[in-house]
Amino acid sequence: MRLCAAVSRRLFLGPPSAGNQSADAIPLLHRLAIVYLMLPVVIWLVGWHEWWVGVPAAAAVVLALWRGLAGSWRVSVRPLHVALMLIAAAWVMATAAGGVFNVFNLDWPKHRGVFLDLARGDWPVSLPLWVSDMAVYFPGDVELTGSLLRYYLGYYMVPGFIGKWLGVASLNWAVPLWTWCGVALMLALFTRGFAGWRSLAAAAVFVFFSGMDIVTVGLFEGWQWLEFRLDLHGWPDLSLGRGFLEWDRYWEVKVQFLSHMVGLMWVPQHFMAGVLCVLLLVQLREHRRFLAVSGVVVGASVFWSPFVAIGLLPFVAALLYGNGVRPFLSWQNLVVGVPLAALLFAFLTIDTGDIPHFWLWEFAGRLNVVRGLPLLYVFEFLLLAALLVLKRPALLRQPFFIPALLTLLLLPLYYFGLHNDLVMRGLIPSLAVLSFYCADTIAGAPPRGASRAGKIRGRSLAALIVAVLAVGSFGPVINLANANSQRDFGTYRYDRFGLESSTAHLVSGPIINQYLAQDVPRWYRILLDDPPESSEPVKSELLIASEFNVFLLNERILVFEKTPCTEKDTQAKFIMHIFPNEKGPRVHHTLDFEFPQGAGITIGETCVTTRALPNVSYGRIRAGQYTLYQTGQSWMGNSYTREYRDRLIAEAGEPIVQSNFAVYVVRDTIMYTKAACSTEDTTAPFFLQTAPTDLENLPDDRREEGFEEFEIDFMENGGRIGESCIAVYELPGYALARITTGQRSPVAERAWEGTHTTGDGANED
Repeated sequence: MRLCAAVSRRLFLGPPSAGNQSADAIPLLHRLAIVYLMLPVVIWLVGWHEWWVGVPAAAAVVLALWRGLAGSWRVSVRPLHVALMLIAAAWVMATAAGGVFNVFNLDWPKHRGVFLDLARGDWPVSLPLWVSDMAVYFPGDVELTGSLLRYYLGYYMVPGFIGKWLGVASLNWAVPLWTWCGVALMLALFTRGFAGWRSLAAAAVFVFFSGMDIVTVGLFEGWQWLEFRLDLHGWPDLSLGRGFLEWDRYWEVKVQFLSHMVGLMWVPQHFMAGVLCVLLLVQLREHRRFLAVSGVVVGASVFWSPFVAIGLLPFVAALLYGNGVRPFLSWQNLVVGVPLAALLFAFLTIDTGDIPHFWLWEFAGRLNVVRGLPLLYVFEFLLLAALLVLKRPALLRQPFFIPALLTLLLLPLYYFGLHNDLVMRGLIPSLAVLSFYCADTIAGAPPRGASRAGKIRGRSLAALIVAVLAVGSFGPVINLANANSQRDFGTYRYDRFGLESSTAHLVSGPIINQYLAQDVPRWYRILLDDPPESSEPVKSELLIASEFNVFLLNERILVFEKTPCTEKDTQAKFIMHIFPNEKGPRVHHTLDFEFPQGAGITIGETCVTTRALPNVSYGRIRAGQYTLYQTGQSWMGNSYTREYRDRLIAEAGEPIVQSNFAVYVVRDTIMYTKAACSTEDTTAPFFLQTAPTDLENLPDDRREEGFEEFEIDFMENGGRIGESCIAVYELPGYALARITTGQRSPVAERAWEGTHTTGDGANED
């Protein structure tokens, strides 16, 4: 009985803090975690709201936490702490380093957008919203609506404040440093109670913890993840086949159990808050001083992630069951915690739109749920949980093991969020608890007094647990390897991003309501320091008239609009080449994208998609679409600036041909210009004959003629600048002896023609 009691006590997430039943100080490590979670809330209260609201509210939060945070702040750093901090640094560096490193990750552009908006904008941040309530773009005046940045900003506030105070460039170190602090705290709390090498083993379990996604993917979708490729030119380009192994689509059951690696790599705002909060709750489960302020901490978790806050509720219920209600009936929880949670809830639900929510079987079908969900449960956590219980039956009597299992079982039954975000984020606390029990089983001190047969059985079960964890760790390793393939160190610097990286440009359609609120209620506007207002209308400019009309909005947003629009139009990939205006090497930015990725919406017979221009001074924009199966181009159009044309003419000097069109050669391109351009000029195709100095450069079938011939379509290569027109075409890469060019027309075989001979040759019109 004594042995069972000892095992039962040790199976909590670390040993209970000293003086749990007294008014002793909260351990320093836990106080640092509380400060990390609460500091963004205090900054938000002061910086976001009118002083008469924000300052008293922030003071109330600080006062409520004052007694809980009281105690010695003297830090004793041991070699183990240094090792954990180094592991945390390596983990942060491998998973994008706070968005500084270029790893494959579709979420980090949005993270960077929020950081940049906080650093560059006035608080509260008001952003121009171009896609609102499925509005359609048309030429003319377009009203820019001021929209409040309304998002769970816990992860972003501190670096955003530093960026606003010290300049955007400070985000280059503030974001990685802030992320590293959170990861180091997670590792330190998770390994608390382990000694020596056992701490490092527990840290390894935590970092690589995952369900056995590779088994389900292999069984039901193939074994492509086994493909292996390694390119050692420069930074190792390692590819392991499938890039993302989080299993969520078998039989249409869209449920994702997030591994810790993917959590930190893609959604650190959810992952760090979920782990830190649940570790505080379970490690300080009997600490009276913490219980008196736990409502404030849980309330603040809403600011980091409302989905994580929901996932914490079963553990709050376990604390209430184990301690009774009385320890929680403090003025801190009632006077500060409850109003804080209410204010945060009100802020995060402003103008959220219609968030998808329904039972899972209403989305996937009852048969698919019955077939797919049990398999998912088995390979994600049930097999692991069964092995843990077989090794330590006392787990079933622990107040946190059962809530974790029930949450993992029941929460996936309800679909909430555009991508079922409730399950992906709300399960983070429960998975963190399960990962600890695995670490405690593997790296914890073995119980004393067990028989030889009991020891053999325990070691066998421990080996099976290690095997299951090892199979599951392949998923994080593959995700990490693929994300870091072809990474480019130093590519992403926050101070080099322009307006195209704003949140308002990166999200739209149904996603936009997760980030921006247009309809801010009057009662909340009163509380804000500078509530957003509607902006003056901005003129949109028609750049390209083709199958899609292409408009330029606010000098940085390209808008593609077509009426009527078919399904084919939205399935074909868009082509975009942006040529910088500056003199230099002839390079261009390629921004190919698909309709939904480009913020595409469809209303009736009209479809609209947008794309932000890069932060360069552009001279030419070339846009169009591939055919549906990318066998060619379905349409193409160009837009040129006067500055770009004038620079090319100045660089070229005299025209090589002066006829109906003036023809210039600029480095490796030929340019056609005309001041007063008619419709006939733009519909007749140009022809170009290039004779090389060395006939060996020609294809075999063209050597007898001695030249190569090209046809240049104005719609693909030309554009208008007011009444004038311009077309630019790339010349072949070989040295030229002669150029003959002109234009054909329907009434005459050749409307005009001219020849230019290089060297001492003469022009002939």
